[in-house]
Amino acid sequence: MVEALQIAVEARVVAMLAARLISTRSDELATGTGTDCVVIAAPDAAPAHAYCGKHTRLGELIGRASLRACTRALAARGN
Repeated sequence: MVEALQIAVEARVVAMLAARLISTRSDELATGTGTDCVVIAAPDAAPAHAYCGKHTRLGELIGRASLRACTRALAARGN
């Protein structure tokens, strides 16, 4: 679960950097916001996967989903 969380957060950082958002505190590129929240939802049962790393299919899917969601959210912020 920790690895899944890390992959999701790293994807969010990629989306933030791609959007070139500037931090209001440091005037540098922002990697997140003070209101960011990441949740990993999983059934309370025997795991279907014992490991979720960056070099696994599950890790790739989590990263892609997080990146896509964050990219879409950042694109919609101006609407």
